[in-house]
Amino acid sequence: MEDGDKPSSSSQGPGSQLLDKVPPNIRDVVTDYVAVAKSLLFAPIVFYRGMDKKGGMKHAVIFFVTSSAVGSIIAGVVGLNPLSIPKTLGLSIILTFAASAIAFGLCKAMGAKGSFEATFKVFAYSSCLKIFSAIPILNLLAIFWTAALNFYGLKEVHQLGTVKTASVIFLTSLLLTLLEIGHYLHLI
Repeated sequence: MEDGDKPSSSSQGPGSQLLDKVPPNIRDVVTDYVAVAKSLLFAPIVFYRGMDKKGGMKHAVIFFVTSSAVGSIIAGVVGLNPLSIPKTLGLSIILTFAASAIAFGLCKAMGAKGSFEATFKVFAYSSCLKIFSAIPILNLLAIFWTAALNFYGLKEVHQLGTVKTASVIFLTSLLLTLLEIGHYLHLI
């Protein structure tokens, strides 16, 4: 839509009037984030088919860091422990890169066609569900929906069959769980 095509404030709801008061560069980031998250959550196969599999990770990294930061802040507020925010954010970043690396290695071992960049983008975009990580019941749904998003994404970007893709998701989750348990028990 061009500038002249923008609907007038009177035809927009109260939420859009509030968004009009936000500086344009921040408004663009928020609008883009919401559009990507909506597309991903409600049409993941279409989203991953249309996702640029090459050409840089800047957009995916910004999306991922935004999701992780908001999720960490919510977790700190809900848990009444704002000092946990940096640790939660750092752990989120480390685990997402680890999950991407593990999944990429497993995909390649199974004859996958995609790149690490595409694998990371799948995990980065599915991070939009991190905002529910501290909310009871929704956090459980978010875990399963994130796994489903990762499944659809990996299947699409690596051109793997259903069983191989499910195996990658399962093994990646198992390895990350073992790493977290080892870290918790101070074995790592």
